[in-house]
Amino acid sequence: MVILYQSQTLAINSPSASPTLSIDEMWEVMLLKCRKPELFVAPMSGSAIIEETPTFMKRSVTLKEGMGPPGGEAIEELQIRAPWKIDFYNLNSGAFINNTVPKARTRQTSTLPSTSSGRTPICKRGVKRRKKC
Repeated sequence: MVILYQSQTLAINSPSASPTLSIDEMWEVMLLKCRKPELFVAPMSGSAIIEETPTFMKRSVTLKEGMGPPGGEAIEELQIRAPWKIDFYNLNSGAFINNTVPKARTRQTSTLPSTSSGRTPICKRGVKRRKKC
């Protein structure tokens, strides 16, 4: 297995955006992403909350055919650090994603940093990609 790391910064309030989202509004969108990830993550087709507290959420997510583990479902645990950070842990794959809302309290905030890591199997030379490695 190889662990891949990715980091990206997503534009939230472009210079021409009107109206712009406040930090509090960005946080509300982050909570919506926790409860309804299929609205934000293209491979996901559904979700269900298993457990929820103000600082923790456990959910089941359904993935579109061919977009995830066998059976198309995964269990995730979310550590919620209001009002600025959420860590997503996929219990099936070991993948980790972090979304952080900038701490500045201005409407000029324009980015949402996101980092992720996950295990990826490396196939042996000569193994066709469609086959399980």
